[in-house]
Amino acid sequence: MWIVMDHHASNPGFGGVRLVDPAAAATAVVAARLLDRLGVELDEAIATNLYVALATDTGSFKFDLTSPEVHLLAARLVAAGAKPAEVARRVFDSRPFAAIQLLTEVHGRVELDPAAAGGHGLVSTYATLADLERFGQEPQVLESFMDVLRTAEEADVAAVAVDLGGGGHRLAAGFTGYGEAGEVLAAVRGRLDPASPDAPAEIRVG
Repeated sequence: MWIVMDHHASNPGFGGVRLVDPAAAATAVVAARLLDRLGVELDEAIATNLYVALATDTGSFKFDLTSPEVHLLAARLVAAGAKPAEVARRVFDSRPFAAIQLLTEVHGRVELDPAAAGGHGLVSTYATLADLERFGQEPQVLESFMDVLRTAEEADVAAVAVDLGGGGHRLAAGFTGYGEAGEVLAAVRGRLDPASPDAPAEIRVG
């Protein structure tokens, strides 16, 4: 049986046992509540893993749902042995040089469409499987690239991502699509602006 813990409202409801709280700032908050209910004592390893999850899911404690509960939990985790400076260095502040090269190429493709999404604007870029292979990187390295893009004003993309089988945060969500990059981006724009005559409506998704 699969036990699913999540805090995303876009969670599709899979799993036999579901602990999903969209009001929680991070999945780590849900996990910590469960551990407390089970009477599990926090050691350094558990605290470190929870701290990593808490810091990443709250955007280093910057996102709107970051609450007093989040900071109190962070204090508990540090008291139990988590090391914030080491977590920050390993998770946020270091990456292989090849990943930096890939980041440079991907961000060189960034486009702003100010008219998309009813005038809210859309900031977009892409990486291909060939890009990942050329730089020897795994797909998960791309997640941190979004931290730069989300500093620009962009459309609410979560609803589109959910509609296409993905999900995530309001300003940074994703899904897996197949086809030429230009076709996929055009189809996303079509979902944001359904009345647009120029964008195809279909995307082949996984």
